[in-house]
Amino acid sequence: MFVNLNGMALKNLLANSLWIIVDPWKNQEKRYPRFVPVHFVPGDLNAWNKTVGDKIISYLPSMQHVIVYTDEKNTAPEELQHLDFVLHLPTELARDSIDHYMKQNNLRSIIYCGFHEQECIIQRYCGYGNMQVHYECYICEDLVCPYPYHNWQVVVEKQRASEDYKYIRLP
Repeated sequence: MFVNLNGMALKNLLANSLWIIVDPWKNQEKRYPRFVPVHFVPGDLNAWNKTVGDKIISYLPSMQHVIVYTDEKNTAPEELQHLDFVLHLPTELARDSIDHYMKQNNLRSIIYCGFHEQECIIQRYCGYGNMQVHYECYICEDLVCPYPYHNWQVVVEKQRASEDYKYIRLP
């Protein structure tokens, strides 16, 4: 569900949260060819992802606390290489790294962006589903990309309406 925050509350949330950019692969089709939707032709999935990836990169200067959560550092775009990275494996180390960052910076909230909204952002070990037990978690609608499998619009619509997930929009 979308959380309605007044201007100051949203500004404080955006400034005082850890932004986690999930799986910003520069070439997902090459890295994971078996996950390319069957109705896509070569290049479609990377183009689909690039639209949101470019938005994330353009919003990056506004993110005060940010990490990239992915499988390998060299799979992310060059514009993200200077950021802190937390790798998926080993899972316990990933979680410990995020907990340490949160404590070190006195943060209580996480804002997720990246790929893919109804998949890795929710289901990864350090994704929304597991981390919401420990932190106040949000998904930034403007900076997430849904995974375009068959009927994805219905799944995303239900997820965004569900009280299980908190969504925010950028001002």
